[in-house]
Amino acid sequence: MKQRTILFIILITICSLPLYAAELTYDMSTGKISGFDLTNPDNPFTPASYANSTEVWSKAGFVGRLNYRGAPTTLTFSNTGSVATGTQNNRFYFTFNTNGTIRLDRWREFFLVTRVKGLYHNGAQHDFSGTNTVVANNGGTVAITEGAGPELVSSGQSGYNATGGSGVYNGSNGFKYKYKYQYIWVDVTVIMTDKKKNLNKGYYITQFTASSPIGVNYTMVLIGERDPKNNQNEPSSFYFGVESIVSNPFP
Repeated sequence: MKQRTILFIILITICSLPLYAAELTYDMSTGKISGFDLTNPDNPFTPASYANSTEVWSKAGFVGRLNYRGAPTTLTFSNTGSVATGTQNNRFYFTFNTNGTIRLDRWREFFLVTRVKGLYHNGAQHDFSGTNTVVANNGGTVAITEGAGPELVSSGQSGYNATGGSGVYNGSNGFKYKYKYQYIWVDVTVIMTDKKKNLNKGYYITQFTASSPIGVNYTMVLIGERDPKNNQNEPSSFYFGVESIVSNPFP
């Protein structure tokens, strides 16, 4: 009986410890996962035009944001869906998928514009990167240089307060957080290029995955369209659950 009591106490102690793991989720915010108009290219439509400090979340191709918690890492964006035919570019593509018919030789090319931002523990927003990262090709990466999460430090260790200030925690001075931010989020925007092939009327889909060496990943399936006919139906069952975990979103 004594051994069982000791084991029970140990189990209670272990289960009561806070366990934190890296996570990557999606928040639609003011974005979308369907209704992308493939008819015309964006203006401008070249990757170099977006490698600057001008934000693009207000463009029609805004998908939403990926929310990240964990240590600093790198996200790799990979095409995990159908592979378009008849192109030499290693980019991303919406391919034809209408009424059960899949045509990989009908497509519109696009790339991604991302922007890494942070949310302080007091809820204030911080555009700490100050610039866009363009994912021009399949396999492109986005560096997350800051960590995020609710982990706490012990007295005598360096930490951050709710507004992002740093200092040594003494047990009461507020520098209790391990990471400067409670969340890192990555704005993601689709930019259509001028490359297309057999872009017939109908619906198109694309699938890409953001993944990290530490094991977190998130797959997105987006639906585009080019002036679909009344008898053409949007592909179904492509909605990935949206988890809104940021209570004070960007506009």
